[in-house]
Amino acid sequence: MSLGHIAVRALIAYVYLLLMLRLRGKRAIAEASAFDFVAALILGDMVDDVLWAEVPVAQFLVAAGVLVVVDTLLSWASAHSDRFHLLIEGRPAVLAEAGRRNRDAMRGELVNDPELDSLLRLNGQDPASLSEIRHALLEPDGQLSLIRKPAAHDARRASP
Repeated sequence: MSLGHIAVRALIAYVYLLLMLRLRGKRAIAEASAFDFVAALILGDMVDDVLWAEVPVAQFLVAAGVLVVVDTLLSWASAHSDRFHLLIEGRPAVLAEAGRRNRDAMRGELVNDPELDSLLRLNGQDPASLSEIRHALLEPDGQLSLIRKPAAHDARRASP
């Protein structure tokens, strides 16, 4: 296959996938789910196949289009049904609660103490002051969310 053919195939794949992502919406890139990640891996392999002419361009367009449509339908269903969302995305795991590490949840999520400490620091929380945290949640997307305890209020004299 000539370099020109490879260039044309790469351009077709690029433009088509860019168009599919634009139609999919901004969330497709900003908040990728596990299913989005799997779809991206499969699409990457499909691009490789079409680039080196292992499959015809038409087959690539159909397969990639179906994959993007299915992923979009899953995202739509997840956005419109809390039950489906929980089935697809899962629940956040409570890694720390009331200032203490939740060892069972940490084991379940395969997070050890140094990793939790790192996640806390990345959120601006000193791991040594975990007592300031009401909940440290490992979200389904792998990000850590912190719910801090209410800060103590300054003492003030009551007005007469």
